[in-house]
Formats: sequence, structure tokens, C-alpha cells
Amino acid sequence: MYRAKKLYFRHEIVACGSSDCPLPQNLEGIEVVCLILVAFKVGQEHPLVVAANRDEYFARPTSAAHYWQDHPNIFGGRDLQEHGTWMGVSTTGRFAAVANWSRTNEQGSDYRSRGDLVREFLLSDNKSLEFVRSIKYSDYRGCNLIVCDGVSLVYWSNHENFFRLCRPGYFAISNASLNNNSPRVKFGRSQFEQLATKQDTNSLLELLGPKEPPQDSDCFVFGETYGTRSSTTLLFSSTTILVNEQQYGPRAEVGTLITEEIALRAR
Repeated sequence: MYRAKKLYFRHEIVACGSSDCPLPQNLEGIEVVCLILVAFKVGQEHPLVVAANRDEYFARPTSAAHYWQDHPNIFGGRDLQEHGTWMGVSTTGRFAAVANWSRTNEQGSDYRSRGDLVREFLLSDNKSLEFVRSIKYSDYRGCNLIVCDGVSLVYWSNHENFFRLCRPGYFAISNASLNNNSPRVKFGRSQFEQLATKQDTNSLLELLGPKEPPQDSDCFVFGETYGTRSSTTLLFSSTTILVNEQQYGPRAEVGTLITEEIALRAR
């Protein structure tokens, strides 16, 4: 069983983005929003492997991964402010996750919550391509979406106005372009490629977890008011989804570890 390490950092964090905040440069003036690492059909036993960090303000009300009372076929965390989710799976083997673009120019309050995209895909019977083709790009602020219906993996971005049917391989979704060259994405993806086929949840959670001292390339975002709130791994097999979610508080305070093995049912 994975046990997150409690780290004692040398720096006192004042506030993300402030001039007094001794954080890596990737947090100065920009909002780092989630990292989703995906291995698609690179191993026979686990056709889909996911390792992801959710980065968010700690004050935003959130529930940890669970079976939703109103939709018991969905398992995942929930944003209690907008009632969508950043990532989830279904008991029929569907998967979806969203990462918000950090810098967008959209103004106004008429946009739908980007977490609705994940929820609606998990509830849908549409194939991955059919679903993304039905999305109205202008309904949402800039975001990247990754969805899998159990057969096809599709990446969609309304900020870049395109979608892509993914071939077998490794993918890194963040708050910018797919597989971009930021230190966080490059390091996370390179390490993930070495671990994804080893069926080792502990190593994946270790990759996602906090390090000392913090570096630009870390998967984990360390902060007082904003940072990594959860690290999640998903191992899909033909009959189950193994979910592990490690919760974190401000300054990498270790929270609850949630483990669930979901038995898949026929679509």
C-alpha cells in the first residue's frame, strides 16, 4: 500500500504568485492547472493507465472520489461549487478528464462549467468521437478534454479548436498544448513511460507526489492557497478499474488515501 511521505520544506509559502513566494518559476504569475498522464494500449493487461494530479485552490469545496448518489455508475471526485468533476470513470469502463487553460481571454459569466464535460461524457452512451463532435466550442472557457469509451481515446481542445483520435501511445494533458515542452510535462511524461506498464501503483503515486526541494519539473504543485489537492492513478483491465486517490492539503499535508476496485458491467 502506498503511504505518502510528510515532507518538511525549507521555505514558508506566503501565497502563490506573490513576489514573496519562493516557488518554482512555473507558478510565478500563471495558474498551473492539473497534469494528466495517459498510456493508451501500450500494454496488453492494462489497455488504459492514467496518473493525474488535480491542482486547485484549497478553499474550493470538493468531495473526494466516491460513487455519486445521483449517478451511482460514476466514480470520481466532485466539485461541490459547480457539481461537475475534473476526472472520473464509469462502471461501464468510460473515462474522462479535463484540464483548464491557465490563460484565456474569455469574459462574462455565460459559460458552462468545464466539469460538465466530464460528467456528461460519463453519463453518455455516445462513442468518444461522437461526443466531442457534439460539443459546442463556445459554451466553455478554454480547456483540454481527454475521453475514452473503452475503445477509442480522443483529445479535444476548444482553445486550439481541434480534436484528435489518439493512436496507441503516451500522452500528457495539462494547461497548454498536448505533450507540450514545459518542464513539468516533459519530466512527468518521460517518467510515466517507464512506469505505466509495470502495474505498480505505488511508483505512480510516488511520481505524482511532493518532492523536496520543489522543482519546475515536479508533477506536484506545492502551495499554501493553491496547489495539488489529489493524486490519482487508474489501471483499467478487461474486468475492473483499480482506482487510487491520495488527498493533499495546503503545503503538501497528507490526507486520506482512497482505494477502490470497480467491477465493470456490460454497456
